[in-house]
Amino acid sequence: MIFERAQGKMNVASLVERKTRFAVLFRNNDRSTNHLMNRLMGVMEPLPQPAR
Repeated sequence: MIFERAQGKMNVASLVERKTRFAVLFRNNDRSTNHLMNRLMGVMEPLPQPAR
């Protein structure tokens, strides 16, 4: 997957839990820290508390 600067600030973020190999991929529309953290919290919210 290639992201060109001409196409904007989009990227794909991935989270991988090493023991169970549970993986989460999500599109990130902006590379700024605040946007990424807000998006990450939204992705993690449906998981049970021990999994977070």
